[in-house]
Amino acid sequence: MTARTTSASAHADTWSGARRQLALHRRVVSAALAFVAVLLGLTALVQTPEQQPSPHGSGAAPSPALLDGHLAVPVRLSDPAVAKMLTPGDVVDVMVADHRGAARLVAADLIVTAVPDAEGGSPWADGDGLVMVAATEDEALALAGATARGPVTVAVHP
Repeated sequence: MTARTTSASAHADTWSGARRQLALHRRVVSAALAFVAVLLGLTALVQTPEQQPSPHGSGAAPSPALLDGHLAVPVRLSDPAVAKMLTPGDVVDVMVADHRGAARLVAADLIVTAVPDAEGGSPWADGDGLVMVAATEDEALALAGATARGPVTVAVHP
């Protein structure tokens, strides 16, 4: 066997081992990524308004003011079409379905603060179902963990 063949074989073994490890720990990786998403959302809140890019598209209405003790939390819905139907000010309940299909309520009565608009040139989303909601710290933690459990959707209050 040549040195080149041995190197290619070792490289393939490394990647297959990495894929196996990722498959074994996918829930941990999903939870870690959800945690990072919440941290990025919190970091955006710490910036002054002059430093923040607008989370709205060009034609979006301004977001409702956050209540005291609430955070702006990003929630990525499993169906992007549902996110497109929402507008700032809508009140929603967030639900998650597990791999068996059983759904449960994650957080109730959350106010939608922004729906990034892909068509409006927003840097915040690319039409992938991202919605920002106002949530308490406990609700933010529950929302971060929800994406690791399964598909996330919302029910809109009339």
